[in-house]
Amino acid sequence: MSAAYLKKNGDGTGHLMLGKVILRDLRWEKKPQHKKHQRKGWRHSLEMQRLREIEDIIRHRFNGPVPDPEGTDDRETCLDFVRVAALSLVPGQDMAMWCRVFAPWVTEADLLPITVEASKRRRMMRADGAAGLLHLTMTERLALKLKTIGAVDMKKAARTKFMKNRKREMDRKRDEQKRRAAGAKDRASFVAQSISAAKPWEALNMSRRTWYRKGKPEVGTSPSRVEVIGKCEAPVPPATGTVEAPHSMPVPSSSAARVARGEGLGDHPPAGLQGAEPHGSGALPDVSVEQRRNAA
Repeated sequence: MSAAYLKKNGDGTGHLMLGKVILRDLRWEKKPQHKKHQRKGWRHSLEMQRLREIEDIIRHRFNGPVPDPEGTDDRETCLDFVRVAALSLVPGQDMAMWCRVFAPWVTEADLLPITVEASKRRRMMRADGAAGLLHLTMTERLALKLKTIGAVDMKKAARTKFMKNRKREMDRKRDEQKRRAAGAKDRASFVAQSISAAKPWEALNMSRRTWYRKGKPEVGTSPSRVEVIGKCEAPVPPATGTVEAPHSMPVPSSSAARVARGEGLGDHPPAGLQGAEPHGSGALPDVSVEQRRNAA
């Protein structure tokens, strides 16, 4: 009995074989290794880009090739598509082959004068001239993202300024979307929620500068202007209840020295003279008022 073996092909694929029977197809397990094509010497062709844009206009307007104008008076208008394509002056372009795809109704008699005209030119038709033959508007130009064909309703100078402003606006919107995604607020919301719009200093009847200097006080009872509470600035006690002297009232250093010497604070007699008799010769005699008058 023969053993299974792997049969490899030149493109990188293979089969698991048992004699002449394929047990397993390894075509999808290992992709063929293609050599990467390098476009050496490739150069962008403005003429080829013009031709591709003409093809985009034809597909956009007719959803296929240019319709046969037989029996209508639009033959020259339809031939303008072939004329603009021929005047693109694409090197090596066979216009007969191109017409078979995009204008199959064109005859050799129609194509001959167009190719003769193109052979006499050294440069392709200008952007505004091509737009005039194709009746291309700025709206259609923007929709198809055309670059090498102008617009019949906007000259080159105005078109350049318009495109510059349009790019600036698109860049601004893209940057704004990035800022919104990062959590930034728009200008209108920021101004509506700002202090300048709220003006809390007007509710406190003060100027903006004073409001900032006082530490941005909130609307309500204004803070006391007294910073140090002295003896005469003790808080007023309530109407009912027991009056208690403040425990945190400071005592001046000179008063503390007088208390230590027993001299008192000045509003009470000294500690050693408490209960002493008043100064004088003694108690006054009990004399009535009439006796004093008679004596006088």
